[in-house]
This record gives sequence, structure tokens and C-alpha cells, in this order.
Amino acid sequence: MRQIVLNILIAFLWVLFQDQGSFLFSTFVSGYLIGLIVIYILHRFFGQEFYLVKIWVAIKFLAIYLYQLITSSLSIIKYI
Repeated sequence: MRQIVLNILIAFLWVLFQDQGSFLFSTFVSGYLIGLIVIYILHRFFGQEFYLVKIWVAIKFLAIYLYQLITSSLSIIKYI
């Protein structure tokens, strides 16, 4: 959780330090990507694994769950 908050903070700081008069989403995304790189380099000092690994595992779990849900629904429809 600390890594996500730190990454968002880095992205907001990136937007604030840019020389633009308004908030641009593209600047926020570039700051977020820079934050990802910084946090990936420093993640071993946090005492946790890199947070994108957990997000990737959650996405894979959701994909497997939806696949199983759809195949079981089709199997029941075929049975009926």
C-alpha cells in the first residue's frame, strides 16, 4: 500500500514540477511511469515485493475466474 501511495505522490510531484499552467493527464502518466521505475529500483528497501506483482496476480486470478464462470455457464446451458 505504501508503494502505491508513494508512486501517486511521485506522479503528482512530477505534474507540479513541470512548467505547465494546467494539469495534464499525459504528464501525470509520465510521472507515474517514472515513479514505477524509481520504486522498482528501490523496492527491496521497503521490505515488500514490488506492488505490480500483486496487481498482476490479481488480474490473472480474475481472468481465470471469469473463464471458469463462462465455461461453466455454457456447460449448464448445453446440459439444459
